[in-house]
Amino acid sequence: MTTRRGRASGPAEPPRAAVRLLAVRLPADDRDVVLGDLTETFADRIDAGCRLNRLWFWMQTLAFVGGFAIARRREVPRMPPSGRHPMRALAVSLRHAARRLRFEWRYALGVTAILAVGIGPATTMLSIVRTVLLDPLPYAEPERLGLFRLDLGQIRNHPGLSPAEITDLQGLTGVFTAVEGTSRIGEVSMGPAEDLVPLTQVGVTPGLFRMLGVAPVLGRWPTAEDARLQPPPAWIDYDLWQTAFGGSEDLVGQTVRLDGRPVPIAGVMPRGFRLVLGRGAPVPIDVYVAMPPRTNRNFWAFPTLARLAPGVTFAQAQAAVDAYATSARAAHPDVYTEDDLRFALHPLRDDLLRETRPAIRAALGGVLLLLLIAFANAAALVVARLGARAHDLAIRRAIGAGRARLVADVLVESGILAAAGAVGGAVLGAAGLVAARRVMPETVPRLESLHVSVDLWWWSAALAGVGLVIAGLVPVWRVSRGAPWRGLGTGSVRSGRAEGALSRLVLVGAQVALTVVLAFGAVQLVRSASRLSAVDVGFDRQVLTFKVPIDFARYQQAPDQVALYERVRDRLRQVAGIEAVGAVSHLPLSGATLTDIYTPDLAAAPGGNLPVANYHAVLPGYFASMDIPFVAGRDFTDAENRAGEPVIVVDETLARSAFPGGDAVGRTLRLGWGIPDSRIVGVVRHVRAIEVGREVRPQIYAAYGTFQWPPLLFTVRTSRAPRDLEPAIAAAVADERTGRAVSSFRVLDENVQRATSTLRAVTGLVGTLALSAGLLSAVGLYTVIAFVVHQRRRATAIRSALGASRGQLVRHHLRTIGLVLLAALPVGLALAWGVAPLFESLVFGIGDRDPASLGLALALATLAAAAGIVIPIQRAAGIDPVVVLRAEE
Repeated sequence: MTTRRGRASGPAEPPRAAVRLLAVRLPADDRDVVLGDLTETFADRIDAGCRLNRLWFWMQTLAFVGGFAIARRREVPRMPPSGRHPMRALAVSLRHAARRLRFEWRYALGVTAILAVGIGPATTMLSIVRTVLLDPLPYAEPERLGLFRLDLGQIRNHPGLSPAEITDLQGLTGVFTAVEGTSRIGEVSMGPAEDLVPLTQVGVTPGLFRMLGVAPVLGRWPTAEDARLQPPPAWIDYDLWQTAFGGSEDLVGQTVRLDGRPVPIAGVMPRGFRLVLGRGAPVPIDVYVAMPPRTNRNFWAFPTLARLAPGVTFAQAQAAVDAYATSARAAHPDVYTEDDLRFALHPLRDDLLRETRPAIRAALGGVLLLLLIAFANAAALVVARLGARAHDLAIRRAIGAGRARLVADVLVESGILAAAGAVGGAVLGAAGLVAARRVMPETVPRLESLHVSVDLWWWSAALAGVGLVIAGLVPVWRVSRGAPWRGLGTGSVRSGRAEGALSRLVLVGAQVALTVVLAFGAVQLVRSASRLSAVDVGFDRQVLTFKVPIDFARYQQAPDQVALYERVRDRLRQVAGIEAVGAVSHLPLSGATLTDIYTPDLAAAPGGNLPVANYHAVLPGYFASMDIPFVAGRDFTDAENRAGEPVIVVDETLARSAFPGGDAVGRTLRLGWGIPDSRIVGVVRHVRAIEVGREVRPQIYAAYGTFQWPPLLFTVRTSRAPRDLEPAIAAAVADERTGRAVSSFRVLDENVQRATSTLRAVTGLVGTLALSAGLLSAVGLYTVIAFVVHQRRRATAIRSALGASRGQLVRHHLRTIGLVLLAALPVGLALAWGVAPLFESLVFGIGDRDPASLGLALALATLAAAAGIVIPIQRAAGIDPVVVLRAEE
């Protein structure tokens, strides 16, 4: 007889006389358990190369027979029949199952690890889905809240209305119970001039908090009278209340200096309150002030929320708003010059998640595929082990063990493995959730609410239960339908084992097919991320930026503001390590834009669908600081900036579209935003100001002296690490006495990373899942192929003895797995083709069904399969036929 490595160690079956003695002398209730455990341990000793195994079996037999005889003579009470005491029977089954798994710890550890690898990421994603996609917004009746977006000409999905439009919509009382707006988020400085602290601030209409159903924890709601006060009172964030004011209960009624003005504090917002104003994660806001009433109609800069009246649907509300848009266009043709004015009302939750939902769905799909692969792998291992235990189960069934008892033992063992997998999965899920908070993009809404909760453990247990059904009920079904004679005798053992080969191969084929799907998603995203990272955004990514507000009470006149910003620029040029300095009103990829129409035809009448561009106010030196090259012409001069001369710089896309085939320098454009007709003095390269992946709109740059839009954000190109210069920059700005705190230090590469963060995060996650799936598939293939090779060892030995070469033996064993791969790979390809639309919104530069990605996915899945095939087949081809044939005698 041989071990797995071919060492002689005795017969493969226990002594039949000893088996008969145990069957005769042991009580019926304990006979099958004892005999089964001894048989399994005997087989383990054979595999481990132990010697004197028959003697060991006889010694164990005599010990059990003698022990039961002594117990009977002393009238020691034994366990009643298991049918009468189910809990005691369960305890016995648990004890014996734990003992078996302890002896076969490699198998138990393998199944547990596989289940944990599948369950852990699944619980992490379920927590993310619940927090981000399913949990309601923290407002009263959030399902009735909506956000308006403006469509006008080439402007689409603009998240802002004008004050006059907000007032008009408030008049639709049968449609809305409230329509409230906010200003854009700005910055203020708190404290005395010598110790300024930058804060974020937003203006709100008086009824906004009441509409949301959010009451201040201190103070009161805003009123219409608050909006008319100068300065208006402020409501501060809970965290600011705790850090800056020590949580003082007497804060309401006190004043705080904001931008140098004494502002009364009227209230404190609840802990964790965030104002949702559209897509992406809500920006933390420190100060809320009552917004003064306005009446202008052509300044769409106020995000607007609405609450539906009871019984009104969003479709009905949209119809009423469309009717209002028609009447507004007829009443104000001088404002709405385009024909397609529309105020689109989106459910607030849907608008918030519009950009995040596709990425989370794609990641969730990948996690579920990995979970299915893990379940299939665990089932294949369980079924393979059941085949190895066929002889033991046959003996226990033949000597009187009922099918119910065998089924219970197998089910209890599977339950232990599932419980261990649940614990491991919960631990991995908790670790994954902590990691997700660190690596997920900050654009994901409610990211700060992700935390490890008890639900994660319940989900892990539930998924382990599903795994128990998949991995446990298959062997239970096979045991319950087995006949007593199955597994007895050498030939029948081989037959019984071969009976389960097809099911194992089907499970492995399913793993390979699912691996193709995950590999395809990973390859698609990796290729997209690679192409997106190679895009030339048109500026130096290592430029340091920061905001420099000014004290408008001190610098009221436009020339004074222009002069101050030029002094700050010139002072910064003197800081060691700074190579170039400029300033701009809106940074590229910051999410903030100014958009309006323009026309090169000065004689054209106003109206019609005119082209649209992004507008920027800049200081001379901006293009040099950003390393934006000039295609033609020159930069502004300081003299032109101070004099407010109507000169502009445009980008190459505008120059090509406005003056095809001609020179744009020296030509004049009619502009929006009240800027006078301006002469083009320079043309620069196009900058990806809105999206990294595509050119959205052309750019128009006006000198700050002509187009004043404070506060400016300074741009600094350095010869050292940009962040190292922050203290020196803050000190240099303070020397010029702007009266405000420098804030918002940021390297432009952070804007680029933020703009591509969703794709990068999903790419990393799906790539990790694909790698895990490949490893699991390789493990599954290795297990099944090794078992099939072991089944066919006699046939392999005969072929080898008859003269078959090593290569012929390898090809012989490859036939079976080759058929599995030939069937599984096309199935995986078809599945990948079907799920490709899930990645449509995430891919860049390639199609969602890219042939190259499909080919690479097939190759990667084949390599993963090959990794699980090579070792067992090479071992099979190297067996010693003499040793095997002698063992089978």
